[in-house]
Amino acid sequence: MRIFLLLLLSLPLLAKTILYGDIDYDGKNESMELRSIGANDMGGFYQLIVKDDNGKILWKARASLDESSPYSFFEAHHGISMPEILVDIDDDGYMELVAPLPQSDVSPTYYRKLKWLGSRFDVMPSNALMMDNANRFSWKSTKAYQGTWVSGFVSVKNTLIKANVTSAIGDSYKSGTALLRFDSKGADVVKWIRPLKSGYNNHEKAPKEEKPTSSNTKSNQIELNLKLIVNYSHKAKAKLKNNGEKLIASLMLNEYGAKYMSIEGVALKDTKFTPKHTITIKHLKMQKKYKYNPNKNYKLNINIYSAREVFRNNIVSCMGITGDIEFDLKSIQNGSIEFECKLIEE
Repeated sequence: MRIFLLLLLSLPLLAKTILYGDIDYDGKNESMELRSIGANDMGGFYQLIVKDDNGKILWKARASLDESSPYSFFEAHHGISMPEILVDIDDDGYMELVAPLPQSDVSPTYYRKLKWLGSRFDVMPSNALMMDNANRFSWKSTKAYQGTWVSGFVSVKNTLIKANVTSAIGDSYKSGTALLRFDSKGADVVKWIRPLKSGYNNHEKAPKEEKPTSSNTKSNQIELNLKLIVNYSHKAKAKLKNNGEKLIASLMLNEYGAKYMSIEGVALKDTKFTPKHTITIKHLKMQKKYKYNPNKNYKLNINIYSAREVFRNNIVSCMGITGDIEFDLKSIQNGSIEFECKLIEE
């Protein structure tokens, strides 16, 4: 995948916004000029103009003050849809201009992708970049308002892209920053620069929790007795079996207050298993500085991925059949959770 450094100059309305990149791979940067064409009740709009390194116009997008036009870039009252990166994001030899669609609520961010095909930018399908597991994101078309997704591209360096990540699952909201390496289907997480974490914003105070009574039973071990039932697609089952691949169930227990997560990772456990086995996790051991208090609220985050003893990267996408990856602890103790696993490329 070829990626070029993006220079973005955001200036006031009626000024210019210019992005540079070698879209024809001749060693010289072309310019993608976003020229202001005016405003309406929705906000300010820009026209995309592509010029070569001598300033000659190569192509112009149709000028429009309509936000539904695939070539419209704008700063509207309900959201901003301006380019964030110019990269070959699917490793096919052609560069894409990538811009978020505006959104006014907490939901997966959809990205517009315009591919330069030699003489013009062509419109590609808009998708959200959703998390499959802790190490993998895939381009998807989804109607879900829950999950974990890339919410903004920050910077590009060599073959890696720094991105902001948002998670909204139930009443839990988290954010983080990851370093991604893209391929034809999505991106692998090379490194979590800032792991997903909840917190209180500047306008809210942490809710007060009731002090435990003397009758509370505290210990550093939780009796879980949880059975994980994993089903596989035919392709996943065959590939895992033929290559002797093993899987890992990664569990993270978080402590919640009245509304938000207050402590992340009070208990952690990774369990390796083979695809032919149903796995039972009998207990969780709390980290040394924590004690389990049955009067408090805990939620368990579960991810299943390939152990990568044979493959360099994770090859499976596993989700609970309900679409959840985080569960109330008391509701799953002495119970079972069913997962569906398929190959990432399926």
